[in-house]
Amino acid sequence: LRVASLDVLHEPYRAPLVPKLTACRAALREVGAFAAYLSGAGPTLGVITDDARAEACRALLTDFAGPGGHVLDLPAGQGYRVGEAAPPG
Repeated sequence: LRVASLDVLHEPYRAPLVPKLTACRAALREVGAFAAYLSGAGPTLGVITDDARAEACRALLTDFAGPGGHVLDLPAGQGYRVGEAAPPG
């Protein structure tokens, strides 16, 4: 995942617009995050990790987010299912 999440198309151009992105990603790699990537239009930083590394990643992300920023822990799910929607009511 670490290699797969390295974006060479848009992140090199957008990284200078997101303060501390490069340093935060390097620190996340050092604590063992599986992947860290600039998500969507930014400034969201997505991180994939496991329970053993979650607290270290959370601490780094809290610093990265700064005042007014948010860190959300989102558990891995079963994925999305596409199918017919139930009728209303």
